[in-house]
Amino acid sequence: MLTREEGHRVGATVLRAFGYSSDQYRRDYPVWLGGQELTFASLVAFGRNSPLDMTTATAVIEVSENQSIRAKSIEVARSLAAPILVFLESSQLTISMVLHDAEPNEIARLPYGDEGGLRRLSNSMGPTQLLQAKLGRRQPGLFPVDVRLLESARQRSEQRLTPLVNAALETAAEMSRSTLFEVPGSEQSERLHKQAARIVVGALTALALRDKEGLQDLSPAALADTSQQRYSGYFQWLQAATSEEHRTLEAIISVLGDDVDYRSLDPRVLASVYENCLVTDAHRKALGTHYTPSGLARLMLQTLPIESLRPDSRLVLDPTCGSGGLLLAAHDRLRDLQPPSMDQISGHAETVARLRGLDKDNFAVELTRLSLLLNAYPAGNGWHISQADVLETNLDEKDRPSVIVANPPWQNSNTAGARRELAEQFLHWMVRTLVPGGLLAVVMPLGWLNNRNSRTSRASLQDQCNIFEVWRLPETVFESAGMAPTVLMAQKKVSVNSRQLSRLHKRVVRRPAISDFYVSGQPEEVTLQVDLADPSAPIVAGPILGAFANRARWPRLAEHVDVVTGPQPKAGVSRRREAPPDANVLFLPTAGKLPHFGEADPEHLIMVNFPDDFQLGSHRGEAGLRRQKVLVSAARSADNPWRLRVGVDRVGILARNSLQMLIPRVDAHLFGLMAFLGSTFAAAWIDESVLDRNISTADIRSIPVPQSDDDWRDLASIGERLFSAPLIERRRLLDELEKIVWSGMKIEPQLRLIITERFAGFADPAGIIRHPSTSTGVAHREVRGSSGRNTFGATRDVRSDEAQVVIPGLTEDAGLWVRPPGRMSGWMLQPGSTFVAQVPESELLNDATFAYQKNSWLDDDELESRVRALQGSDLP
Repeated sequence: MLTREEGHRVGATVLRAFGYSSDQYRRDYPVWLGGQELTFASLVAFGRNSPLDMTTATAVIEVSENQSIRAKSIEVARSLAAPILVFLESSQLTISMVLHDAEPNEIARLPYGDEGGLRRLSNSMGPTQLLQAKLGRRQPGLFPVDVRLLESARQRSEQRLTPLVNAALETAAEMSRSTLFEVPGSEQSERLHKQAARIVVGALTALALRDKEGLQDLSPAALADTSQQRYSGYFQWLQAATSEEHRTLEAIISVLGDDVDYRSLDPRVLASVYENCLVTDAHRKALGTHYTPSGLARLMLQTLPIESLRPDSRLVLDPTCGSGGLLLAAHDRLRDLQPPSMDQISGHAETVARLRGLDKDNFAVELTRLSLLLNAYPAGNGWHISQADVLETNLDEKDRPSVIVANPPWQNSNTAGARRELAEQFLHWMVRTLVPGGLLAVVMPLGWLNNRNSRTSRASLQDQCNIFEVWRLPETVFESAGMAPTVLMAQKKVSVNSRQLSRLHKRVVRRPAISDFYVSGQPEEVTLQVDLADPSAPIVAGPILGAFANRARWPRLAEHVDVVTGPQPKAGVSRRREAPPDANVLFLPTAGKLPHFGEADPEHLIMVNFPDDFQLGSHRGEAGLRRQKVLVSAARSADNPWRLRVGVDRVGILARNSLQMLIPRVDAHLFGLMAFLGSTFAAAWIDESVLDRNISTADIRSIPVPQSDDDWRDLASIGERLFSAPLIERRRLLDELEKIVWSGMKIEPQLRLIITERFAGFADPAGIIRHPSTSTGVAHREVRGSSGRNTFGATRDVRSDEAQVVIPGLTEDAGLWVRPPGRMSGWMLQPGSTFVAQVPESELLNDATFAYQKNSWLDDDELESRVRALQGSDLP
């Protein structure tokens, strides 16, 4: 059995064989596993020489054959997001691939001295290869790396840190609290909380610096003084702090620092803990902030084609930087584009010069600076992050950015009776401030894409920018918002006459799939939109909407029905137990009491006085009284694609404003309309065209309907059977309904498959799963990355929802017309664009990964000149 010292020597030999330099590994590296459990890994290797934390850790080497130590070593590797774990045994070394959620996969066993075996593995286990694979960029040739490791490690750190931070925050608030009682949410309470939060963040930062600089012997007071002296710009608030605040900081350093080592801490974890633990709901609501998840920030910056900008013109600004998530991602993106020959000091100076941040919240500005300091440690000073209200700021010409990334505040306001979204004002400022040809990546509330009050804003954006990619994401991206987001990728037009050729739409439907999207860039649904000449056209598209874009004369529901919205009852009316003496109308007060494909039970109806029992004495919905009609949702969460709850009313009741009343112009269509609106097609149309929870009468009227009278007769027949059928019979009838509708709407099988995959696994309003989950697009997919060969490719042309892609060795010389691969960006799908493709062993284009060429900013003459210079002689 090797001693620990012998293991250090053997492990260092192995790492050198794999290409690690002495400044890329550390002996006895401390790793905090939660609670009071601090362990020391024999050797930890890193893909870069800075920062030496979980973002760059690539291998853990341990000396042991003991099973309990092996189990702890696996946990250490997972906590560090290190993809390789090496055990040094008495006569051999065992190399395993670490997985975030399962036992490691053994790769090789090599006897000591087997230099040939080490050389064979070195191409896949070098520092650069493993770090690129861990970050989801390029996989090694022999085995795939689990690309969920890093996000899983961040989550583990956050879970371990959160109880400590909550306890520290409580202690800091208690020590800072005056003798007066603070009302929660009051100005005094918010001020106290903010003061306590600043102290907690300051303590966390001081402790991270302590562990990164080896200052563990310092007392809390000495550590606070040393941090302030070395990083005065980041601890500026301490200069004006009271003696009580200094004492509180020292106490919090003790609370957070005992038996914990923050050396491996990713600054993004610090930002996440701040957002989830230290920001009050009142503060978040006041600012309208919803902080950007690190995975989303990284993917946004990775998708922006920064390579297309000349290096000396790259200036990235986040005008609403919050805790700095997007700027951290921008820092890493810019750093990765620097030449390998650039030394650390020059590289840091270059990155500092290319990065700017602004925010109205001074505390958020402080946290962003601290996060960047830790992210770029040890050369982490000098960041240009300032407090400012950008809506009142005009930048000098020299300070105008070529790249803007932002997640602006979301707040609705009513101005002159019109509903306005605050994020629109920020968006207009960004477009105005961006230089011509500059790039934009912005997070907006999803409803902005089709909100009628935002039409002018959308038209203005499309008039000034070419939007080349749009993401539609689920509500759970921002739990605090209660709204789903969209991400827009655009380039500001150089001239007003510039024409955009295509736009790529990516959609993630299910909550679990969002983590897959962050890691791999692979959405659940992809649509390519072409012919974008009209700036007033919708920004977002879907396959069903696209299929009917050229069917101008196809009949719509408006030709068959009158659509009426019900009224809003006065407060208390819906809960009233006894009908008033002058009651004159039967009223359905709750949409949830309408059975899907059914009729409201009389016990759920109440007698009301119409119109007096309704707000402002509204007569809205009067046209539906005493008329047979179909009832369908007017408001329903957008997080489930089954948006339409539908039933019939044969009595002539009044329905509240969360339901639309559809009065058929042909009585025989009553059950046929109910059946049709309960189909997957109708649900898909609303799912694509209505992005927030409110479904208007215009949305309902716009739904395409079958052309044939025979189809309507079949729908009426099956609708009557659905209305009265027991659940066991209804499943068979629904299959029959879907066949009638797909056929009547002339939907091709390929499009039908896309739509049914979107709905797979979701229960309809009756609780029935009509489309079972499949392995393609529904179930939680394993994302391990894929190995393969690298090659260059190009997009020659686009049409409808296909692109003509040329990849030598994979496609014909003329190219292959394909639906856009999910991992390809909208920028790469513009005709004439080029890219780098990593083609997997399966040779399947949809499994390939794509990247920009680092020399994309060169024009043809510059590129040819550079090639000549590299070759040292003229080309023929």
